[in-house]
Amino acid sequence: MATSMNNDAVDGVSEFHAILQQAITEPLEQSYKQVRSIINDGVVTAVTELRAELERSRNEDLSWRRRTDLAVERRDEQADTAATELDARLRQLTTTVEAMAGNVAQAVCDEQRRQTEALLAAYEATGRWVRQRSATLVTVLLAQTVLIGLALAGLTAYLVTR
Repeated sequence: MATSMNNDAVDGVSEFHAILQQAITEPLEQSYKQVRSIINDGVVTAVTELRAELERSRNEDLSWRRRTDLAVERRDEQADTAATELDARLRQLTTTVEAMAGNVAQAVCDEQRRQTEALLAAYEATGRWVRQRSATLVTVLLAQTVLIGLALAGLTAYLVTR
């Protein structure tokens, strides 16, 4: 009987041990499963949030790049427009300057022609004056010579008749 009691005691301890182990193990497994579920849910949520944040960041980066590209394109277009306008203005100014240079050259030529014509007219007038004065002088000299000759002839006739 002692053996049987001993065996009963061992069986009772084994059964108690099994019940105790089950009482400890089941809540631990349940807690482990709950903690693991919470952790997995947290990781999934964190990964999802990180993915969403990454996607927002990429979209913002793409949006920023698009805005930057558009701004660069606008600046390039503005620069091209300004260059075209400056080129047209330069051509217009070149044409204006060439026309002004032509007008100035024409004015200089006209003024030189006018001065030359004035000098020629003055020369011709001087020549006419000199010719007129010379003719007058020759006429006066000839008349004086005739008068002197007549005076000498008259004087000679007076002296001869006396």
